[in-house]
Amino acid sequence: MTPISLQAVINDLGNLPAAPAVVMQLMEYLERDEVEGKEVARLIAQDPVLAAKCLSLANSSVYAVQRRVSTIQDALVVVGQQAVAAMVSSMAVTERFQRLRIEGYDPRNFWLHSVCTAFSARALARYTRINPETAFVTGLIHDIGQLALAARFPEHFSAVLEYKRDKDCRTIDAEKRVLGFTHSQVGEAVAEELKFTPEVARAVAGHHEPEAHPASTLTSLIHVADVLGHTLEFAQDENDLAPRMAEFALDRLGLGWADLKQVMAEVDAQRQDADLFLH
Repeated sequence: MTPISLQAVINDLGNLPAAPAVVMQLMEYLERDEVEGKEVARLIAQDPVLAAKCLSLANSSVYAVQRRVSTIQDALVVVGQQAVAAMVSSMAVTERFQRLRIEGYDPRNFWLHSVCTAFSARALARYTRINPETAFVTGLIHDIGQLALAARFPEHFSAVLEYKRDKDCRTIDAEKRVLGFTHSQVGEAVAEELKFTPEVARAVAGHHEPEAHPASTLTSLIHVADVLGHTLEFAQDENDLAPRMAEFALDRLGLGWADLKQVMAEVDAQRQDADLFLH
């Protein structure tokens, strides 16, 4: 196996599969200062999958509406612009990797953990000043560097998985040993490639080492959400070792264990909604 460098991986990111055009249009439109609901609804209606997901989200237990929502316009009222932006962002990511196939690696388990982390991040955001949907999207893509490695450098990623199984260690430790860099570093570059904000990219980069980013509340939040995601885990992976909770992150967020128990109970109740964010 020929060694690769972090820079070589970053240089290759432009070769990742493109997201659907309407999804990219929506991402660009939702970044504007003034956004019209009718235009958002029109764009969503162009993509049957996106439209169905929007309606399903509006009718999910997350929003607990009294009557069934049947139109995109009504769904936008129920869900809100930020939540729609989160869903669109998730599709921009998931659509790029839906055909990923690597022996010994189950993308569905990856996405279930990502969704669990996203739900945890959104719940944790209520204890901070962080926008809940920003937290959600960041939680959803926090491990996206793994998918980029798996998609573009499958031989190297398979070597990481083999080392992880043989040594019974965490993925990030196997990456350091086999590759010399980590999925978090790759993930930061992917987030930048996908036009996420610097704040989101920084949190993706630092979610395993929040103390290295003391000024970033979002980084600490995603670290805690990631640990909760491994603890709750909508899909158990017998080869996966849960990361250790950094006390620094809890202190940065001003959270105690009682708060975490409440968040975990809330997220666990949302299991049935996980498929809304899976391809």
